[in-house]
Amino acid sequence: MKPKWNELDQYNFDNYVVDFGLSLSSQEYDYRKGIFDTELMRVKAHNKKNLSWKEGINKFSMLTTEEKRVSQGLMSGKYPKHVGKNYHSYDDTLATALPDSIDWRDYNIITPVKDQGACGSCWAFAATEIIESYVAKKSGLLSTLSIQQMVSCSSNPYKCGGNGGCDGSISQLGWQYVIDFGGIYSDYQYPYTSGYTNPGQTSNCSDISGVATPFAIISDYVDVPSNNYEATIDALANIGPLSVVVSADNWGAYETGIFNGCDLSTNAAIDHGVVLVGYGSENDQSYYLVRNSWGSEYGESGYIRLARFDNESSICGIDTLPQEGTGCAINSSIPVTVCGTCGILYNPSYVIGANTYSGQSYFSPTVSPTSKIQNVTDNKIPSSASSADVAVPILSTIVALLVVFSTYLLYILHKKNDIIRKGNNHESSVLLAMRKL
Repeated sequence: MKPKWNELDQYNFDNYVVDFGLSLSSQEYDYRKGIFDTELMRVKAHNKKNLSWKEGINKFSMLTTEEKRVSQGLMSGKYPKHVGKNYHSYDDTLATALPDSIDWRDYNIITPVKDQGACGSCWAFAATEIIESYVAKKSGLLSTLSIQQMVSCSSNPYKCGGNGGCDGSISQLGWQYVIDFGGIYSDYQYPYTSGYTNPGQTSNCSDISGVATPFAIISDYVDVPSNNYEATIDALANIGPLSVVVSADNWGAYETGIFNGCDLSTNAAIDHGVVLVGYGSENDQSYYLVRNSWGSEYGESGYIRLARFDNESSICGIDTLPQEGTGCAINSSIPVTVCGTCGILYNPSYVIGANTYSGQSYFSPTVSPTSKIQNVTDNKIPSSASSADVAVPILSTIVALLVVFSTYLLYILHKKNDIIRKGNNHESSVLLAMRKL
């Protein structure tokens, strides 16, 4: 049983090794124990400060700062911003009224939290999760899409956000690939292997078009105005979840509460892609609700709440090293301004034209045209609507499972050697340890 933040008084590295199922050589044990002991001491000291969030022990607790960054994924910049052929500017006609809170998990358009593992693929997780949500919003069908297809097949010629695949990229390039390819497969059709089966390996793009058709499509994508709090909240409340990029160096030990541990005046480096799924307040403290890609055991069931303030657009810092954070190779050393808690306002974005490949609707015929799900489909929601208004029928789920399962069987028979590869026999002990976490 892994300990909670308030159960660490007698906790030590031997307990950690057992709890996380680690197998370490004596030399590795001593090295990792030194890192862990320092981190444990820091976590205990933090929790005594009675701040708005608590920190704990997790799979990152024995890793160095550089090793932790493998679980981020924006390796070398996105500046100047990538503008693809299917880019659209945001309609900045703001709504006259916004709900006090929104949590898109309540509307059955958010898939379960995933874990990117030992691959810098946060950008692909954020990109596919946005497509999943907007397909569900349009069709009523919620399904997990193929992160591996995006990791392996999305090109990154200008090295935006990294070198591509497990070495980092950006959501916009992933979306442009899906548009150009004509769709994205489901995870059943093209399963994720780069995080654990082949940790850190981008893997070659596999052509399964002979045995499967894509599961979902999109037509375009939109960037919300940069560093604009009002536009970001308007888009989040009235359109849907947003792909965002953040400075996440200090997120690793977060366990619960409202996090306010980013200081943009000292570190404004954007280095991680996540999904903004809502906002709200607790005990007079407003927050953003953010979905991470570090597994469901991280934070609050895979989520982190970030402090939110009325003057978010003026809480800014200068990213002086975009080539180490989020910029394209060309002009990647030009400093940029990032605003909002942990830089969350820098580059919110979302997709449009999302649907199932067949275009079929899975909404129940009993859902009223005035219910919230219909308003969500039209990209506008009433502030008074409740989650009870939303229903994804059981029949549609059964149909979807039958389709993807049959396709998956054909795919495995035809291409299993291309997708499921043997693990690297020369993995480092660090990656081996991370696989067990």
